[in-house]
Amino acid sequence: MLLNHLDLLIEADGGIYHENAAILKEAGVNVFVCGSALLHGNIEENITKLRNVL
Repeated sequence: MLLNHLDLLIEADGGIYHENAAILKEAGVNVFVCGSALLHGNIEENITKLRNVL
């Protein structure tokens, strides 16, 4: 398949939380745009949770 030889960035924007980030990564996403998922609640804890699954 031709796409296997391309170096692409696949971005997911919106609704990215630690609960679904691993699923998106497995599906091929390699750019994650996270806004409210980080800003609501404890920012440092939210960042740590996302980093742990990515």
